[in-house]
Amino acid sequence: MVLLFLVILTLAGVAASISSRSSELMARNARDENIALQAAESALRDARNDIMKKRLLKGLTGASDTCDTPGYKGYCTEPSSGQPRWQQYIEDPARSVELGEITELTAAQKMPTTATVQSNGVWRQPRYIIEPTSDLNSGDDIKFNNIKYVFRVTAIGYGANPTTRVIVQEVVRL
Repeated sequence: MVLLFLVILTLAGVAASISSRSSELMARNARDENIALQAAESALRDARNDIMKKRLLKGLTGASDTCDTPGYKGYCTEPSSGQPRWQQYIEDPARSVELGEITELTAAQKMPTTATVQSNGVWRQPRYIIEPTSDLNSGDDIKFNNIKYVFRVTAIGYGANPTTRVIVQEVVRL
């Protein structure tokens, strides 16, 4: 009887341990995803500053199919068919823009990385791509007479774990 009671207690202890470990892993993954989301949102904010204050992007001037025109890195034309440019180039360092690369942020203004703060940082700096696009609200194409410019900004943020990635998009109207 005592032996049976010990087996039951052992099984209850193992079940509690497994449940605790599972809860800890879920909490860690949720935290990592939250870090990646914050990184992606900081890249969106950086892209808005790039569009409005740094490069003063207007219409299709400088945009290219390959997103790597000198002086217009990460500024892509919208494809007529096939994959959007952001799906093709968002993680390509030669074709997408790293946080602070154009807006000249200091290291202290960028996201802390795991190389500097271990588990509290991101695996790598977030990146973004800007695409001039049609205004979906009005159905009009981009207007080139300084009335309105519409951009789709896509940003990717990374968590502390290299496999954690969050992609966010925003439409910017000027």
